[in-house]
Amino acid sequence: SFEFEQGALIKNHQGYAMSLPPNSQAIRDWQVVSGQPGAHDILWVEYPNPLGIPASDGKRFVDLSGSDHRTPYGGVSQTIGLLPTLYQLKLDVGGLNPPAFPGPVSVLVTIAGTGAPPQSQGFTTTVRSGWQTFTWEFEALGVLSGAPPGIPTELRIQGESSQGNKNSIGVDRVSLRRLSPFLRR
Repeated sequence: SFEFEQGALIKNHQGYAMSLPPNSQAIRDWQVVSGQPGAHDILWVEYPNPLGIPASDGKRFVDLSGSDHRTPYGGVSQTIGLLPTLYQLKLDVGGLNPPAFPGPVSVLVTIAGTGAPPQSQGFTTTVRSGWQTFTWEFEALGVLSGAPPGIPTELRIQGESSQGNKNSIGVDRVSLRRLSPFLRR
């Protein structure tokens, strides 16, 4: 599962979100990660909320800037099994604050498997506020360099920047699909 809808959300941050520290697994199939020492929490936000910020899909999304919107930002990670072929990753990223703090915001997505160097792609919004969909096509390299098919691979989405450290770095609607129906050699 790549959505942020499942899990026991206990609203402990101003009644509309749950503050999740590094290593939390409250969101089903996801783990909160810190890209750097001292990374802060992330927020798991539910709509409706007093800020009027909707999820891009469903009722919930994550805010990688956390409750205090300061660097270093947190992230989320999931371990998946990939075959040696082409994949397409899609995700929505949003700078989700009032007009006083317009975007852009950015995230770094990393695919890291056994036997190959990690592959990373950064995404930066071009809209001042709201959600923007990004797409990344990549080849699962870990399997190509000798690892067995379906090797555990980490998908990590890390908060990178927000203008003035005031924006929420929203992530929602993550999807991954295999583009090639056969294994590459």
